[in-house]
Amino acid sequence: MNKSNMSNDDNCVSAVCNTFWIIIALVCLLVEPTNSSNSWSDNTDLNSPTRKMYCPDLQPQSSLDLEEIMEKWYVMEVIKHKVDPHRATISGHYVVNSCPIVTIQSANRGRLRLLWTEEAGNLEYFFRIPDPFDGPGFWDSRELQNGTLLSSNYTQFVGKVQVMKAVGSHMVLTFCSTTTDNQLYSILLSREQSLQSSDANGVHNLLERNKLKIRSVQKTCRNSASRFRMKISSWMMNAVLVALISQMKSGTFEI
Repeated sequence: MNKSNMSNDDNCVSAVCNTFWIIIALVCLLVEPTNSSNSWSDNTDLNSPTRKMYCPDLQPQSSLDLEEIMEKWYVMEVIKHKVDPHRATISGHYVVNSCPIVTIQSANRGRLRLLWTEEAGNLEYFFRIPDPFDGPGFWDSRELQNGTLLSSNYTQFVGKVQVMKAVGSHMVLTFCSTTTDNQLYSILLSREQSLQSSDANGVHNLLERNKLKIRSVQKTCRNSASRFRMKISSWMMNAVLVALISQMKSGTFEI
C-alpha cells in the first residue's frame, strides 16, 4: 500500500472518530435528567422561599366522596408553611377575632365553587378537578378570584389544592401556588364551630409527615365557640330555674 492510500485511510478514520465524539457531545448536551413534579428530590424544600414553582404530589386522601364535603364548613386554622420574605408575618400560634365560613358547591363544567365568607367580606374560588374518579383530591385553580375581599394588595391564587384529609368532622386543604408569589398554606375546616385539640394535633402531625413545616398557625372561631358554649350553659341554667320555680309553685319541691 502506498503512502497516499495510507494517508487517506488515516484521514477517514480520524473523520469518523471526530464525528462520533461530536455526536456523543451533542447527545450529552440535549439529554438532561428529568425530575417528575409528583415526587420529592433529595434537596427539595417545598417550604423554601426560593423553591421552584411547582407543586409535588403530597399524597392527598385517595378515597374521597365529593358529595360528602359539600356545603358549610368553619375555618378553625390557617396554617402557613413558609415565611414570605417580602411581608411581615407572625410566627407561632395566635388567635384572631374572626370566624370565616367556607361553602363548597358544585359548579358548571365539572368545577367546584368555594366561597370564603367573613365579616370583612367574601372571596370566591373556582377549581377544576382533572381526574374526579382516580384523583378527586387534586384540584386545579386557574381562574381569578372574585369578591369584596379583593383589594390592591390581594395576590390572586393560581395553583393546586390538595385534600390532605376529609372525614365527617373536619377537613384539610393545602394550597400551593405555581406563580412567583410562592404561596403555601393549609386551612383546617370543621363542620362545627369547635374542634377537638386531638384532631388539630393529628392534622399538624399529618402535614409534618408530608414535609410541610408549620411556620405559623392562625386560629379562628375561638370566640364564636366560647359564645356558643356560654349560650348552651345559659339555656340549661334557665331550664333548671324554670323547673324549680314550677315545682315550688305546685308545692312538689323538696329539699
